[in-house]
Amino acid sequence: MIKPTPPSKNSAPNPSKRFGHSICVISQFRAILFAGAVADSSYKITNDIFSFNSRTGVWTQVIPKEKKGMPSPRAAHGACAIENLQMVVFGGAQAQGSVVDNELYLLKLMGDEAKCKWVEVPVEEPKPPSRYGHTMAFIKPNIFIIGGNIGTI
Repeated sequence: MIKPTPPSKNSAPNPSKRFGHSICVISQFRAILFAGAVADSSYKITNDIFSFNSRTGVWTQVIPKEKKGMPSPRAAHGACAIENLQMVVFGGAQAQGSVVDNELYLLKLMGDEAKCKWVEVPVEEPKPPSRYGHTMAFIKPNIFIIGGNIGTI
């Protein structure tokens, strides 16, 4: 049985109901939820980050101190874990229904949610076209992007 621990200062309620998000297991006991479309009275595309600790059963909202290098809000993007405490994100759709940029973003947690950092990863040309509805896989040393749609929604 998972016994929750008292909330930390970054602790938030469970993430809002959503679709088009990603969840990546980035360590033995931690998973990261990124972005997606949140349904309140209307749909809102986000770029929020939540960490789930499977030892404690507690979600923690992850708020990078630095916004530089952070991906824009998106849904139906691809993401995969690479190495321990790191994940990458590519593509997705924006709120206006268009496809986002074709940049590759790396989230480094560095062992502590308070110290997390986004980095835009340089990719050699030719870059794959941005897309939504695809999947990604990391097979060292390569990241594979599979399927998706490169047109507008």
